[in-house]
Amino acid sequence: MRQFPSKQSVLGVALAIAIIGGWVLLSAGGRISPSLLPAPWTVAKTLADEWNSGKLSAHLLATTSRVLSASAVGAAISTLIAGLCLLFPSWAGTASRLADFLRSVPVLALYPLFLLLLGPGPHTIVSSAAWIVALILVSHMIHGLQAARVQRLEFYRLLGLSNMSVLFWLRFPEALPSLLSGLRIALSLAFAVVVALEMLTTPGRGLGQQVYEASLLFRTAILYAYIMLTGAVGMMLNLVTSILETRVVHWRGH
Repeated sequence: MRQFPSKQSVLGVALAIAIIGGWVLLSAGGRISPSLLPAPWTVAKTLADEWNSGKLSAHLLATTSRVLSASAVGAAISTLIAGLCLLFPSWAGTASRLADFLRSVPVLALYPLFLLLLGPGPHTIVSSAAWIVALILVSHMIHGLQAARVQRLEFYRLLGLSNMSVLFWLRFPEALPSLLSGLRIALSLAFAVVVALEMLTTPGRGLGQQVYEASLLFRTAILYAYIMLTGAVGMMLNLVTSILETRVVHWRGH
């Protein structure tokens, strides 16, 4: 049976077309100065020039590598904490409440503390983003690892499997849906944190640094180009995790 695009998809495409159309009309009509709103084709040419010069790929690689590194570190820390809470169930409630409290403190407010403890550099940006990733994922991991169904646990125990086997073959697969759901949120926040902190650091590579430098130098075409690229990368990260959540974890709900 042929599948038609969903109403939400159609509305999204229509909104994008309307925004681009309005942008073209405002640029072509000369109602707004090009120094404030460059034409779409000017921004597209700027993106192409940045890519051909190798600058765009370098900044894109720097930002995405920081986001992925922070996500990996945060996931490892949250998995360790959730595993300890599984071994010591009385810790689970305290760990979840502590994570909720720390998550309410904006990571940008903690960045000076990370600078003081770790010093300036890309590793501080990664550590700050890993902090928020871990705080988001730990609650999802604790819930996921403890959500194994009693009947399945009893069945695995009747088979005489060790606790590690039960963890690997039962608890971890059943925790994956919760983990991927949290990872989708954590990746988006980690990307936002990395880009924001890149704007606060000394000159270097990164999408956030390029946005900040372009705004200081009033290079609006580059500013718009990197803002659009940042949005596209964030959307792609969200799309990839959504696909993992809906297709890779095929046993969800069974």
